Amino acid sequence: MRAAAGVLLFIGAALLAGCGGGASGPGSHAGPSRSSSGPTQGYYKVGQPYQIDGVTYTPAVDYSYDETGIASWYGPNFTGKITANGELYDMNEVTAAHRTLPMPSLVRVTNLDNGRTIVVRVNDRGPYARGRILDMSRRGAQLLGYEKTGTAKVRVQILARESMILAAAAKQGQLTVAAEVAEWAPTPIGAVFKDRSAEVGPWQVYWGCMGEQLPHFDNQVALSRETDRWGMPLAVLDAQYRENEERMIPDILATSGEMAEAAGFRDIKVWDNRQTIGLSIHEMGTARMGRDPKTSVLNGTNQVHAVPNVFVTDGACMTSSAWQNPSLTYMAITARAAHHAVEELKRRNL
Repeated sequence: MRAAAGVLLFIGAALLAGCGGGASGPGSHAGPSRSSSGPTQGYYKVGQPYQIDGVTYTPAVDYSYDETGIASWYGPNFTGKITANGELYDMNEVTAAHRTLPMPSLVRVTNLDNGRTIVVRVNDRGPYARGRILDMSRRGAQLLGYEKTGTAKVRVQILARESMILAAAAKQGQLTVAAEVAEWAPTPIGAVFKDRSAEVGPWQVYWGCMGEQLPHFDNQVALSRETDRWGMPLAVLDAQYRENEERMIPDILATSGEMAEAAGFRDIKVWDNRQTIGLSIHEMGTARMGRDPKTSVLNGTNQVHAVPNVFVTDGACMTSSAWQNPSLTYMAITARAAHHAVEELKRRNL
């Protein structure tokens, strides 16, 4: 099986970054401050009902959430303090505080005054000022274009599927910091695009690194008796990172940081998100080729041993892959399988 040794690199280039105070209303978002040299692992949290100024708030899992109201932002006075789900608040990350949604969750926030839309990770509780439904980080307010005005009328929509995946990752102890970076909304067009293009910094760059996991026979996948909502058996992955991957990850981190520094970036943060095997969409070997049906799924022409009229020609047939042109290999084995299928049809074997 091939899986990604999940490594994330976050690079913040804070060019011409202005400073400003938060425009948040009453209510403390972050707890005591503490120092950290990199992203701090938060945890999944819904929480119990609580009261602020006589008003009761009931946190709940709500994957249909869609609300319009006023958003504010909070900044320097809270940076470095602990958020409601155990992260360190950083006003330069794209995060937000919400009164009841699970943490972490991903929400799409649209500024109804200028049309700007971004995806934000909820990792804190608040705001509690009357009429406000969301408290953005300063960076989020900058991207939505209301840092100077302090508040804006917004629409907040939870991203159900993405939030479910994020929740599952957090429950397994994975690092979910910067998950929102991979979910940017498409760049707008027209006047909004023109206005945004004229803005100068601050900018952030993010990249993820993957490495080859060497094949081991005891890394296996099986079908469960449990099914999904469509009645299809769930896949059960039984695999782990080993010495090669554990030694490779620190090298990836060090090399990535050196590249970023050499390129002139500042405020560089690198970390390993310890991504669970099965979440990288680059897994391989789940239907490996082989001569023995007891130890493989496919034969040498990519036919399923047990079902001759089914051919599998994607990465599942290979136990591992380097980075060099794997798509060309898939194309080649697909052509070979198609040729074999035609010949078998002519022989009336299929």
